Amino acid sequence: MRSKVEKTNASYQAQANKHKKKVVFQPGDLVWVHLRKERFPSKKNNKLMPRADGPFEVLEKISENPYKVVLPGDYGVSATFNVADLSAHQGDGHLEDLRIKSLQQGEDNGVPFSQDMEEGHTTPTRSITNSKVQAMA
Repeated sequence: MRSKVEKTNASYQAQANKHKKKVVFQPGDLVWVHLRKERFPSKKNNKLMPRADGPFEVLEKISENPYKVVLPGDYGVSATFNVADLSAHQGDGHLEDLRIKSLQQGEDNGVPFSQDMEEGHTTPTRSITNSKVQAMA
């Protein structure tokens, strides 16, 4: 009976943890810190304020969950954070990838176009896709 209960609990645990991914930061990695209202009452005032701040450098890994982060002195809170409050900083190369992907062929990039432009009018009436721009060139 006991082995069946343990087997069932292991099955439930595997199902509950299926979506979780293990995140490990090394000293020197850059991370974003989630600004929770309870932890940063002065930093999180309304819904228009940023939800994260950073990037900050990881100083050390204390154990499996807590990490010590280099924070400026004006924060006034402990520099130890749970891994759930940290997310990896992806650097500037990530922004370049987003720019390249946003200009893929067939997407609307907002370039003004008008049927009347062929007749000499300069008033744009609609936008065209990158593929139409390339076909015109």
